[in-house]
Amino acid sequence: MQGNESQNERERAVDELEQAYRSLSAAQRRLRGRDAMLDEGLSVPQYQLLRPLLEKAEMSSGELSSAAGLTPATATHMLDQLVRSGMITRERSAEDRRVVITRLTPDGRRHLQERHDSVMNAWKSMIDDLSDDALRNASDVLAHMVQYLDTL
Repeated sequence: MQGNESQNERERAVDELEQAYRSLSAAQRRLRGRDAMLDEGLSVPQYQLLRPLLEKAEMSSGELSSAAGLTPATATHMLDQLVRSGMITRERSAEDRRVVITRLTPDGRRHLQERHDSVMNAWKSMIDDLSDDALRNASDVLAHMVQYLDTL
C-alpha cells in the first residue's frame, strides 16, 4: 500500500511540475506580446541581448549572440533594429574587419540601465521570501528543464 501512495505522490508532483512549466511558457508568450506593443525602451529579448554591455563597453556581435543564446543571424537582425532606434552603434573592428563591434549610445545605456534596474528589482522582490534551499532546488529543476528543451 505504501508503495502505491508513494507512486501516486510522485505522479501528482510530476503533474504539478508539468502544469507549472506550461504556465511559465504561457507567461513568456504573454510577455512577448506585451513587448511587441512597446513604443520606446527595450524589449526583454533586446535587454537580454544588450545586458552584457553593462559590464563591457563594447562586444562583438558574436559575443553578444552567444551570451544571449541567440543565433548570429537573429542577433544581427535585432542589433540592426537597435542601431535604427539609436540605442547602439556598430562598426567593423580595426584589427579584424570580419568582426563588428557593438557599443551603447548614451541614450541606449540609459534605457538599458533603466530596464536592468526594473528587471532586477522585480526579480529580487519575487524571490525575497524563498529560502536558500528553495532557490537551490529551483535552480536544479530549471537546469533539468534546459536539458529537456535542448533535447527536443
